[in-house]
Amino acid sequence: MYRFVARLLPAEVRDELHAVEEADLVVSCSGGYLNATGTVSGDLTVYCTLAPITIAERLGTPVIFAPQSIGPFGHKRQRRCAQRALQGANLVLVREDLSYELVESLGVNPPTLRRGVDSAFAFRPGPSDGWRDRLSLSPDEVVVGMTARVWLPSPRQELLERALARFIDHVHSTPGFRVVLIPQNTSALVGEDDRDVNRRIAGYCRGGRTPILVEESWDPTEITGLYASLDFLVGMRFHSVIFALTSYVPSMTIEYHYKSRGIMKDLGLEEWVLALDDVVENRIMMLFDRMVRQKKEYKTHLQHVLPAYVEQADGIWELMKDAYSRRPGVPQ
Repeated sequence: MYRFVARLLPAEVRDELHAVEEADLVVSCSGGYLNATGTVSGDLTVYCTLAPITIAERLGTPVIFAPQSIGPFGHKRQRRCAQRALQGANLVLVREDLSYELVESLGVNPPTLRRGVDSAFAFRPGPSDGWRDRLSLSPDEVVVGMTARVWLPSPRQELLERALARFIDHVHSTPGFRVVLIPQNTSALVGEDDRDVNRRIAGYCRGGRTPILVEESWDPTEITGLYASLDFLVGMRFHSVIFALTSYVPSMTIEYHYKSRGIMKDLGLEEWVLALDDVVENRIMMLFDRMVRQKKEYKTHLQHVLPAYVEQADGIWELMKDAYSRRPGVPQ
């Protein structure tokens, strides 16, 4: 029946099914994709995200969930769908405590369930030399990077963007400070191009100086080099925060999903997490000013906690290899 139905599907879907069928291992990539609201759109998100996983498990192909955040879910049907897929996996790696507790509540336990570290911590930053020249920044300027994204319904999103513009004006009120708006995501799909958000934020600024807009689309190595060249980062895109932290750049994150707070808590940096309401109500300015004053202490803390955390990220592949090798018939 499966093969008969597969012949009736579009070519791209057939190719994906064939890839899953022929694979020795299917890996659900790191990220925060397996979550949804209690809407029809949320249902489709869960079903589509889990479709290749479910098919792989039914075909007997081993499945591993690479380090990721899981949940929250909008209702019981979504939870049951996730539960079946997670219980059928060879290994489920989660990157913060809230996800661990949720997956555990779905009946997945060690050794299948393990704590992991976001794979971005294993990514080595690119060279930071030359970025100030590209952005026409002088060597003595204090450069503050910022990443933003679309997340809220239109009226609330505009409030957030205007609040970020007020924050930029606040930063620029200090002589020698300059804000650079960085697009972490430049995909045009489903309105995810951060450059559109950045342009709107820049347009709302009313101070004497305007933020620098990075308009090009860079590969991951180059963009991590840009983060490494910063003095500070204020990030809504959490992977931008990770890339800055791995270069020992003091960073604060704007929390739109609990993955941000969970990972920052792991690193002893929970005090540098802002809720969206904190931004709109201008508490972002006070926290940033404190981060500037405590820059030396912040960097010292990173030097103590980051090496061991990065080492965990580097060791994730060993956990995956071990889970795969435990399959019957696979040489140990």
